[in-house]
Amino acid sequence: MVFRFPKRVDVEDQLLLECRILPVLAAYSPLVLPECCFQGQPSVAFPRHFEGYPRIPGVPGIRIDPQTVPFDTWAPILAQFLSCLHAFPVHAATQLGVRRVEVTSLIEEVRADALGDVRMPQSGGTERCPGSMARLLD
Repeated sequence: MVFRFPKRVDVEDQLLLECRILPVLAAYSPLVLPECCFQGQPSVAFPRHFEGYPRIPGVPGIRIDPQTVPFDTWAPILAQFLSCLHAFPVHAATQLGVRRVEVTSLIEEVRADALGDVRMPQSGGTERCPGSMARLLD
């Protein structure tokens, strides 16, 4: 069994959403998805909802070495999964509690987060960067 214990409220909210949407997505998915079979309630021992599900057999994608597993092996599987995910009706996702986010605000959020991890030059600013990079950083 795999148990997930969220440490923050926003992660708890995401976990509860996953418990609602994963069983519905499983009907569309060519890949096996976690089947939440245990939902813990907040208590004195742990202040947030948590979940448990049987471990999915196989190797997690994060542990696959791209040098030893050919792209042609896993790319079609990933493409099929992403196609099914994108075909899932937006109205059904919204009814399950998925927030609609405008792509431009999401891109800005990711950009701001990435730029927060970039160390800017001590002096000279972006005027010393190539034109395309300077535009991204400004």
